[in-house]
Amino acid sequence: MFYYYHGLSLLPDAIAKYIENQDFIDAGAFIGDSAIALKEYKYKKIYSIELSQKSIEKYKINLAGNNITADKFEIINVCITSSNDITPVKIADTGSSGLSLLRKSGKYDEILIEQRSIDHIVDEYKMSPRFIKVDIEGNGLEFVKGAKETFIRFRPVLSIAIYHNPYEFFEVKPLLEKLLDNYIFLIRKLSTGVKNNLCHSEVVLLGYPKEIIG
Repeated sequence: MFYYYHGLSLLPDAIAKYIENQDFIDAGAFIGDSAIALKEYKYKKIYSIELSQKSIEKYKINLAGNNITADKFEIINVCITSSNDITPVKIADTGSSGLSLLRKSGKYDEILIEQRSIDHIVDEYKMSPRFIKVDIEGNGLEFVKGAKETFIRFRPVLSIAIYHNPYEFFEVKPLLEKLLDNYIFLIRKLSTGVKNNLCHSEVVLLGYPKEIIG
C-alpha cells in the first residue's frame, strides 16, 4: 500500500486532484496502515471502518506515532453489510489482518458488533466520500449492495479487493456496472507474489468516473 496506494498510483494524475481535500472511506482499516499511506493523497478526513477492537487500539497508536491529528480521522466500529435490518453479530476478535464477518469462532475474545450498510454510515456521519477503499476479507459484494446511493450521489473513486472468494471476483464488477453510468473499471494485482497460493492475492477492482479525465 505504500507503493501502489491501493491502486491510486496507477491511475491518471487527474484522479489525485479529484480526491484531494475530500473525504475518504477506509473500509477494513486494520491498524491504520492505509490511513497513514493515503495521507500522501491529502484527504480532508478519513473515515476508517473496522470491526476489531484490538486493531482499533493499535490504529490509534499508529496514527498518533505518524503525527496524524484526531481531526483528520474518524474510527467507526461496525461491520459492513448490505442492509441495516440485521441484528448485531458475535465474532471472535482475533485482531488479525484476515478478520472478517465470516469468522464465527476462535480462541479469542468474543465481541458483539453492529452491522451497517455504507449508505447508512455515510448519512449518519454526514460525509462526502470521493475515494473509497474496501478490503473486508470476503464481504466486498455486501459492501456494493449497500452502497448504491453513495455511488450515485458522490461518484467516488473506488478500490475494492476482490480476491478473497468467487463472489467478490466474479460478481462485484458486473453489479457496479449496472449501478454506475460512465465509469471506467480496471482490475489490477497489487503484489508480485505467485508462490504459496499467492497468485490471486491483492487483486483489486479500481473504478473512477469518466468525466474526471474528460
